[in-house]
Amino acid sequence: MKHLLLLMVTVGSVLMNTAQVNADESPVNKATDGQTQVNLSADTVRQRLLLQTLAYRSSAEFSLYSLQHGDRKSAQRLDTVLAEGQTLANALKPNWPELAPAWQEMTQFVNDNRALAAKAEDVNFSIRLEENYNKLYAVLDGSIPDTTVLDNETRRILNMLDSLEHIVSAYLFFNINIFGGLSVTDTGIEQQNKLFKALTAELDDAELRTQVERKWGFLESTLLAYNERSAVFIVTRTCDSIRELLLKKLQPEDSAES
Repeated sequence: MKHLLLLMVTVGSVLMNTAQVNADESPVNKATDGQTQVNLSADTVRQRLLLQTLAYRSSAEFSLYSLQHGDRKSAQRLDTVLAEGQTLANALKPNWPELAPAWQEMTQFVNDNRALAAKAEDVNFSIRLEENYNKLYAVLDGSIPDTTVLDNETRRILNMLDSLEHIVSAYLFFNINIFGGLSVTDTGIEQQNKLFKALTAELDDAELRTQVERKWGFLESTLLAYNERSAVFIVTRTCDSIRELLLKKLQPEDSAES
């Protein structure tokens, strides 16, 4: 039975191909149906791809919620991501009406299983987590827009965010499986690590590149040792910092200055 992590890698390949080093050649530049979607603004496409990253992030936050036994801080983090995702999905209804109900269904699953996740005692929890997130990923997988309307640097950063969220999600999911007794044969962390580093090296913004490379250099060995030791706090805190840098760069200039 394929685990959630394997599906994350598969779905994520829609946004980026780990065999390709050049970010500008990523499959993110093509619509999944092979047809160009017209009349989509750059902001709409950016929001749609951000929703993709929020899906993986919500999975990571639910895993963290379980690892932290449902404490207040992890609950707040989870609630924030769920709300952000629903707001984005609602805003995208004119072009993708299927996204809002799919996100709502996933949110309902999360809310219905909070108590169970917090106990971290049910070995079948991660299986149900996988099954329900697979439904959301399937919907998202079928609606990736053409992104030629975006500039190269924006595509690069969106790909970096997607890769980052894949890694965090995979890392935290691996940790809940350690305690649940399930085996995860391939997390995809190694592949995503290579991709993230390649994308970072191609950034036009030298200051951002230096900041991300410094933080990633501190984190990389810890991530790659996921099957040897657990360092959830270090991973989440450092990735939070990197995410903040990338999201700030994606803000429209008028928003960034206000």
